Amino acid sequence: PSSIVRCERSLLDGMRSLSLATLLESLGEYLSRPQIEAMLKRRDLLVTHFEQLAAKRGEVAVFY
Repeated sequence: PSSIVRCERSLLDGMRSLSLATLLESLGEYLSRPQIEAMLKRRDLLVTHFEQLAAKRGEVAVFY
């Protein structure tokens, strides 16, 4: 994710709002539980990446 340096704030908020329960409900017939859990782990990495960037560079430089 080092090449990803900006993010729409509403996208980050949407990623934060995802939960295993809601994803199982909406995607359960298409994806297995382990696939959804893997998606949430990748989401967690992205959220952490943007939080760290915002702490380092300032929110204005990262979020739009």
